[in-house]
Amino acid sequence: MKEFKIQGLVRTFGVRIATPITDMDRIIDAIEAQGVDRINDPVEVIIRVPEPRQDWVNKWYEKAIRRQNRHGLIIRHCKDATFIYDSFYDACASSAPRHGDKYDYKTGIAVAYAKVMHESIPDYI
Repeated sequence: MKEFKIQGLVRTFGVRIATPITDMDRIIDAIEAQGVDRINDPVEVIIRVPEPRQDWVNKWYEKAIRRQNRHGLIIRHCKDATFIYDSFYDACASSAPRHGDKYDYKTGIAVAYAKVMHESIPDYI
């Protein structure tokens, strides 16, 4: 997920920033709920833009690493391929770039581990 941070000041009718925001009432209510003075208190507005591909890779990579640390999941790399063996489930899987994609360590682990767990791989991966 990408984050964009914007500095501004709380004003009577909103937050003064250079970027227009359409749902200002909801934002002001959230700011007031935190006990911020409505006039001239400095604030930071964070806009998060989801990145489905990277979020999916991060989720499954972190699961694989946690499993490796706790239960001895075996992860091996050979050139542009990743191989994973899970002795608890007695399952193995592999992943490799397709369609001319460049090999990425984290993506390789995420895809192979998702396959071990019988998770479908989204088309955007």
